[in-house]
Amino acid sequence: MKNVKTQRPLTRRERERARHRQEILDASCQVFSEKGYKSTTIADISKRSEFSIASIYKHFESKEDIYHSLIEDTLEMAYGQLEEAVEGVESPLQEIHNGIDAILDLFAENRAFLEFLVAEYRPSADLDEKPLARKSMDSYRRFLEFFAERFERAVQAGEVADFPPIYLAIGLLGNIFTMTSYWIYFDALDLAKAERGLIKDIFFSKIAL
Repeated sequence: MKNVKTQRPLTRRERERARHRQEILDASCQVFSEKGYKSTTIADISKRSEFSIASIYKHFESKEDIYHSLIEDTLEMAYGQLEEAVEGVESPLQEIHNGIDAILDLFAENRAFLEFLVAEYRPSADLDEKPLARKSMDSYRRFLEFFAERFERAVQAGEVADFPPIYLAIGLLGNIFTMTSYWIYFDALDLAKAERGLIKDIFFSKIAL
């Protein structure tokens, strides 16, 4: 029998540090969504978070480090929710539907992050910010692979039409991102209700069998 390593509980100081780090990220997300990444300064984040600039630099090396951490932490959480949403599900097509709901639930609960993502998360467009663009694409690729793998199994199971799985994944994520961008720009976001059905109906009307 293998020994199972148990993770030691965090100390009070570690819990406090983690809480302060998250508070800085939450404030940064709000400022980024309002002003954009380029226009935001550490001073802006300091004012919104109510942490001194010196305190912020104890947690993050730079504004770019905050940007990366915000994307990576939130999308890591989202990826974990995706995996939980498909656990125990036998049908690949149902896994895809559950994955869509998990993403939209995250967006509905984290509007500031969605607004930030819509404004700044453009992997192919940030030509003057290539390091940021590469980091963004690394996170995005995991979600493409998640859905592409399930589309591949759905094609094999005869649940969807025989299209290249990677393009089905690109089309699905593009559809989700474009429609949520519309809802943000026109202040029509209501992902918790029937509007999310539009994404599924429009996308799957031509491929579901």
